Amino acid sequence: MSFRPRGANAASRPSSIVNSPARKNSRGVAAANDWTRKTYGKELDRLTAPERESALKAMEEGKAQFPGFTSTMFFNALLQITMEGFFADPIYGGNRHMASWRMIGYPGLPATYRQEIKTYFGKKYDKPPHSIADFS
Repeated sequence: MSFRPRGANAASRPSSIVNSPARKNSRGVAAANDWTRKTYGKELDRLTAPERESALKAMEEGKAQFPGFTSTMFFNALLQITMEGFFADPIYGGNRHMASWRMIGYPGLPATYRQEIKTYFGKKYDKPPHSIADFS
């Protein structure tokens, strides 16, 4: 997403602040909510599951009109941060109970299974994953 500074003091602000991921995400969420309010009469998080799926599909396909950037850009950024949260170490607040790691068979913190790489090479790793928090 490309964002231009606005207002009298905008030129004096570092572009890293104006174009920070947090700012981009905030503008994307605001645009998504504006669009869903116009289209469905309520904000994105208040939509029913079928409505939300339809809205997200419209955003993914670029059919939702957002001011200053495409809905596809926002959808892709949202998908990226969702995946990062889902697959991150639980110590950062996502991937509750290491659910995604268990789902894909990821053992977690690499130092915990280093000695078993040869044993499990080409085989399913069936031991529970370990998070950074397990060693803190």
